[in-house]
Amino acid sequence: MTEQEKTNESLQRQIDAQNANFDKAMLKIDMALEEIRQQREDMRRLQDRQDEDRRKHDADMKAAQAKHDADLQEMNKRFYEKFDAMDAKIDSKFDKLSEQLRTMTIAAVVGFGAIVVAIGGLVVSVVSVLK
Repeated sequence: MTEQEKTNESLQRQIDAQNANFDKAMLKIDMALEEIRQQREDMRRLQDRQDEDRRKHDADMKAAQAKHDADLQEMNKRFYEKFDAMDAKIDSKFDKLSEQLRTMTIAAVVGFGAIVVAIGGLVVSVVSVLK
């Protein structure tokens, strides 16, 4: 082998070694790019799941709030129904008490009138006896 061939062979080995190093570097770059793509896809899927969870949570909260509002409205309705019933009962008792008080007042006036008549009759009889 001539000197030129030896040099060419040596240069070819260096070129082959450089090509091998370049291929290794490109393989590592391709693997890194694939890992980055996979991570992006994973992040996108995670974001989609989080968005779906957030939408579900919001819907659950809205439904819970609607149920709470309905329960509160029902509770208020029952309270006011009981309040109105109690108010009617109090009015009824007050009316009965007013009637009893009116009857007792009339009886007291009649009683006082009877006492006055009795005292007047007693006075008239005492006066007529004394005459």
